[in-house]
Amino acid sequence: MLLSCKSETPKYGMEFNEEREKIGLPALNEEWICVKKNSIMYDEAGNKRFTSTWINPTREKNKPYHWLKSVSYNIYGILTETNSYKGLNIYATIDGTSREALWVNYYFVDNQWRYVLAGQEITEDGYSLDSRFVMTKEETDSILKFWNIE
Repeated sequence: MLLSCKSETPKYGMEFNEEREKIGLPALNEEWICVKKNSIMYDEAGNKRFTSTWINPTREKNKPYHWLKSVSYNIYGILTETNSYKGLNIYATIDGTSREALWVNYYFVDNQWRYVLAGQEITEDGYSLDSRFVMTKEETDSILKFWNIE
């Protein structure tokens, strides 16, 4: 069963696209599928927050793509939005197989961006680890351009 986020989170679904464009976040496309709506979570201080998540069903095999959009909010307003992208490189780790990924986070409370690349790191003894690297905006833009993602 597919879920709809339209009635439950109208302020942060497609109706929020105009604000996204002002900030520089990618718009939510009507083709995207809501896979989680108003999921309840608690932060480190025990404050209640909700999360809604959409996935992109239109992606070509063997090409990088914009994979996921997740919005976190509380009763006062939106807190964060995360846009996740998948690259091409697949690598083996001790725990299995991973695919390179890039996360672009925007924190509404303090108007801050955070860019994280998940990739492969080889240890001195030859093991491959799934590693996270904090990136700059310029590095992130360069990766997305290389992946042909706008």
